[in-house]
Amino acid sequence: MRPSQLLSAWRASRQPSAPSGVLDFHGSYFEVGKLHGAALADEIRAELNPFLGWLAGQRKMRANQAAAWLVSRFEGLFRERMPHVLEEVHGISEGARLPYPHAFVAALRDLMPTDGCTAVACNDRNDPARPLISQTRDSTGPSARFRIMRFRHASGHSMVLLNYPGWIANTGLTSHGVSFAAFTLFAATPAKPNAPGSFFKRLVLEARSTAEVLEGVSGLTFPNGGYLVGDRSGHMVCIEMAAGEVGIRDVSRKGFVHGNRISSPHLKRFEQIAGADASCDLRQANMERILKENRHGMSIDTLEAAFRDHSDFPLSICRHNSSSDDWATIGAFVADLAGLEIHIAIGHPCTSPFVTVPVVPPSQAPRNGNSHTERSQQRPAKNC
Repeated sequence: MRPSQLLSAWRASRQPSAPSGVLDFHGSYFEVGKLHGAALADEIRAELNPFLGWLAGQRKMRANQAAAWLVSRFEGLFRERMPHVLEEVHGISEGARLPYPHAFVAALRDLMPTDGCTAVACNDRNDPARPLISQTRDSTGPSARFRIMRFRHASGHSMVLLNYPGWIANTGLTSHGVSFAAFTLFAATPAKPNAPGSFFKRLVLEARSTAEVLEGVSGLTFPNGGYLVGDRSGHMVCIEMAAGEVGIRDVSRKGFVHGNRISSPHLKRFEQIAGADASCDLRQANMERILKENRHGMSIDTLEAAFRDHSDFPLSICRHNSSSDDWATIGAFVADLAGLEIHIAIGHPCTSPFVTVPVVPPSQAPRNGNSHTERSQQRPAKNC
């Protein structure tokens, strides 16, 4: 099954609309995984089966053999660097009543680029000490796949994710004040073996700082892609990965936007974007224009408004399907790294409200302001 067929299967899968509430999983890593697996067992299976069929076709193996191959290839990396994450996968396996190798595949199945996205790193103009990481999520898949999940581990480490069923990592915010935005880069395939993108994402979510992320990825090769990574101190970097090489740029204390073109000069020769993304240059230019118009700094409000922007519609920041582009914006988030809150919209930002989710629930850490439900009612999105 080709990637385009896999995405069509995802679109056609009959899943309920994404809930507005937070799925809150608390306990040991195994217990968090078990609760995750039990709560979303049907959705995990619905997403796993077409992907496992595609993987088996690629490897020319039976499905069980392909799952075992993926475990043999990547389990050792997790065991060496993050063994507790394997406990979580075992929990997903038990909760969803899946064989462990199948749960492992479900957890790591972001093995190919499926998102376009427009990512922004900046500081809040109302409080320059509050760094913000944000992005749209552009895809050919349905927004109904998204779930807002909060993992509260007994170790004391928590994270809120805009996640897919069964995944161990995706964009979000942690109790360490670390977040990342991700975007696809179209480039030549790395020639040497690489670690899965899910490993990079979980490494970021486990890290205490941007510096710790850079130290952790040193020496590893990953699939093509890019990330804006930041921590609550304001240390933010752009990491580009193309053809097995890496470009890192410090983007701290400034407004910085990244679409789907490679910006690192030494990686440009690997770029293969021609015909891959009709809206890429328009989204980049329009977000840069908005940053320039807000030269004294962005804010949560201005970022949310930017993600609703329809300049050059339908190839706009808030991206809609068209004859020239079958990708669309299916979600967006703004992470407040110092405030430990993430603002999430599921669906087109122009019609979907941003809800505010604290990394630690209000019942455990009282805070001023409204709950995420109250915020969504008081700050509705503007209509198209």
